[in-house]
Amino acid sequence: RKRKRTSQFEDQLGDALLLMSSSLRSGLSLQQAMATISKDMYPPISEEFARAVNEVNMGYSMDDAMEHINKRIDSSDFRIVSVAIVVQRTTGGNLSDILNIISTTIKERAALKKEVKAITASGRTTGTVIGLMPVAITLILNVASPGYMDPMFTTPGGRFAIGLGIALEIVGLIVIRKLITIKL
Repeated sequence: RKRKRTSQFEDQLGDALLLMSSSLRSGLSLQQAMATISKDMYPPISEEFARAVNEVNMGYSMDDAMEHINKRIDSSDFRIVSVAIVVQRTTGGNLSDILNIISTTIKERAALKKEVKAITASGRTTGTVIGLMPVAITLILNVASPGYMDPMFTTPGGRFAIGLGIALEIVGLIVIRKLITIKL
């Protein structure tokens, strides 16, 4: 559930940053812009920003409120936003422009993740088929010709062949997984 919530949060983050940037351009403070996100967007991002606004109202610093969101969500995308806000608050600069750039970057990164997932789909399917094929063939042979596979399970050479096949199958699946895993 946490992974799903983080994914939903990250999907909403780009739009939330655009809303925050527009709010800042219209003259609202950062806290007011965060309150706007909590009112105008859907959960989970609205809930997290509402918590942060409440924390600031209760006396926490904005930096602490951002850190608490980081701990609850554990999103690398939001970590970038949090660092940008903290750095901007200490050094100055145009936060609205910074948030626009981060929003664009996050949206492009999300599109790239989806594209990579689509491209690697055939590799994942191949891995699944290769992994299930020996089991399916063994079951089919046992049903079609009972007793045909008995030497594989009763003789030492057969057991060795089964063990070797399982080991090679695991190695093959690991290699396929390494080939289709792309970290962004």
